[in-house]
Amino acid sequence: MRSGYSELLGSMRPTSTNAVVAGEADPSEVIEVSVILRRANPIDVSRRRSVLTREQLTERHGAQDNDVQAVSAFAASNSLSVVKVSQGTRTIRLSGTVGQFANAFDTTIVNLDEQGAVSRALSGPIFIPEALNGVVVAVLGLDTRRVARSHVQLVQSQNVLSSFYATQIRDLYHFPPDLRGDRQTIAILEFGGGYQSADFATYFHQEGLGAQPSVEWVSVDGNMNVPGSVDDTEVALDVEVAGSVAPLADIVVYFAPWSELGWIHAISMAVMESPVLPTVVSVSWGWPETLWGDMAISAIDAALADAVALGITVCISSGDWGSNDGTSGQTTEYPASSPHALACGGTVLQSDGVNILDEVGWPGSGGGISAMFPPPPWQNFGYSGRAVPDVAANAVHYKIHFDGADAVVNGTSAVAPLYAGLIALCAESMLGSHGAGFLNFTIYEDFSAQSTFRDITAGSNGGYSAQPGYDLVTGWGSPNGAALLDVLETLSFAQVQLQLS
Repeated sequence: MRSGYSELLGSMRPTSTNAVVAGEADPSEVIEVSVILRRANPIDVSRRRSVLTREQLTERHGAQDNDVQAVSAFAASNSLSVVKVSQGTRTIRLSGTVGQFANAFDTTIVNLDEQGAVSRALSGPIFIPEALNGVVVAVLGLDTRRVARSHVQLVQSQNVLSSFYATQIRDLYHFPPDLRGDRQTIAILEFGGGYQSADFATYFHQEGLGAQPSVEWVSVDGNMNVPGSVDDTEVALDVEVAGSVAPLADIVVYFAPWSELGWIHAISMAVMESPVLPTVVSVSWGWPETLWGDMAISAIDAALADAVALGITVCISSGDWGSNDGTSGQTTEYPASSPHALACGGTVLQSDGVNILDEVGWPGSGGGISAMFPPPPWQNFGYSGRAVPDVAANAVHYKIHFDGADAVVNGTSAVAPLYAGLIALCAESMLGSHGAGFLNFTIYEDFSAQSTFRDITAGSNGGYSAQPGYDLVTGWGSPNGAALLDVLETLSFAQVQLQLS
């Protein structure tokens, strides 16, 4: 370690047992890295607070001028260029060569081969000048390893006795029939794949949807809407489910790299830097919590906390690999395990076309106890950590249309956009009252809200079983959309009356 430097805690990521170092990274390659700064003032979003505007959030809890100047001076002294400063997201984006960054942060950057996928990675921790200790909370972009996988699975349609259009699921869960998501914006984060607008037009026509949502896409760090890969299934499912529930909503799809840097830039762009503040955010991607680095989780979670402060619920699917999340032990999936997310698990639904006949926990539903986050104040179950999921809905046999063909898919991926669409409907009805705000507060703190969910008492995800009340397979259960809206409107009216008294 260089004299006058100290280690940036949490900067080392776990390395897969299948990873092999394939030499040092090219020192002449030009890259961009984001330095995340501390807040001017701490923010507590663990309990219900007044909703802030972006301007208020930046002024009270953004980066300090002195900190920006200190990091900018450090960059200049190491021949790094400042590309962009965002005080609201507390981010300074720097450009330079791999060699310059390795020297500036006193670290070694290598190429890591993980079963044929080669990425940049750190072979040791990041070090920063002691004068910046506490000022810099994260340095993201030196490591480009994958930390995102989609939560959708193609199934053989000939093996499916019945499948559902998203509008059928919407009706079975009694979503408010007269609401369409008018004047609402649903942001959807994608870390791969692409779409063709003609596929959406075909799908919405097939299910008899009169209106069709406006869909546009935004590039994050150069990632584009490039259809033609297996991840197109994820993009199609997300947009077609959200659009079926809220056909008059504006849907904005953010295509980002599947790296740590891609995550924080996608969240920040959608929540803090988009032209229109989103009503809700939907994410159907994640990575086992045990395979993330602490520094990245801390930085990304601060961006998710910004969403809570702005009254935005970020709906995140809990994963499709049950209680072990595809690893050798019990673990939850991040960012669904964040206390600043609505974690969406899965069920298996049976119906006669009009009513739900039976509903049980889906075996793939991600759920368990976070090893990273303590229990938030609104979760009082006696668990050692944040419990996942919060809610659930049907995760099997969704009809989609992508790449010019029909398909049937499973996955909690469907549940996040389903709830995002429901929240958009609620916000449409509650215009002028910040919509539903962060939904977790209401669900956990109000018995009348809990009672609107169908309690799922059967089914298992491998490590846990569904049971009466909250459980680690389906959370509080599946929604009755109209009943939930009634509760939200009643609570909103009561809060307004309290403020006026």
